[in-house]
Amino acid sequence: MGKKTRLMILPICLLLAGWVVIRALAQEGAPRIIQINVNQLGPQRLGPLPAVVSPPGNPTSSLKIHLHTFIPKPRRIDRK
Repeated sequence: MGKKTRLMILPICLLLAGWVVIRALAQEGAPRIIQINVNQLGPQRLGPLPAVVSPPGNPTSSLKIHLHTFIPKPRRIDRK
């Protein structure tokens, strides 16, 4: 079998495998998504948050926290 033939057969096999999986899931029936109204649950209480642990070689200090406010945050580049 030539290289071109193998390159043509691979996408066809992947499409057929995907189709078989989708058909199998459709026959089983996908799990139903249940919508829950937050008002029905009522207020949720959070437990106490764990203490902040800094690494042994890099302890947190008030100077580091203060300097962090001056460091510019990198902007994300949106490619459209």
